[in-house]
Amino acid sequence: MGQVLYRSATTTETIRRAIQHSEESLRALARRHGINAKTVANWFMTLSICKIYREGREGYFLILVSLVLGISFLVLPTYAQSAAKWSKIGLAAEAREDYDAAFEAYRHAHQEKVGDLRYKTSFERVRFHAATSHVDRGRVLRQSGDLSNALAEFHRALEIDGGNQAAIQEIDTTQKMISNSPARFRSCES
Repeated sequence: MGQVLYRSATTTETIRRAIQHSEESLRALARRHGINAKTVANWFMTLSICKIYREGREGYFLILVSLVLGISFLVLPTYAQSAAKWSKIGLAAEAREDYDAAFEAYRHAHQEKVGDLRYKTSFERVRFHAATSHVDRGRVLRQSGDLSNALAEFHRALEIDGGNQAAIQEIDTTQKMISNSPARFRSCES
């Protein structure tokens, strides 16, 4: 039997060589050698890349692709968050009264688990608050004379909550104000 490279190693040089030259599936190799299938997959990939590297220049492209795929499998799970994690992020944002961030977090949580009523009710509640905060912000901007930004806030409120009647009324009112205003505001119409 081959030499074990470090104390907690489960494979020896002979097992690694057998993995490299075998045509069996990863699961069958793991069962035959009494090791984890993930360990077999790691050694198979590592040994395959080394073999391609030794074969010459035409293998460089395959090495690059293998490394990119290997790295992407390591990176992707860190960005995928569970519905519970999104819900915690939404709860923290809601406590800070940052309703836009809470809306986005609860939206992700609701998309992760569509049938779960906890995430749906949180999403619906914060959607109302986020839309209302944009309507309020738009009213303040309109009162200060910034009609174009006020209109953008009302449109954002309507994006968040498509049935928000206050946002629809405020958009109509603001558009009438823009059309009746002096020429300096007409360039703001979109």
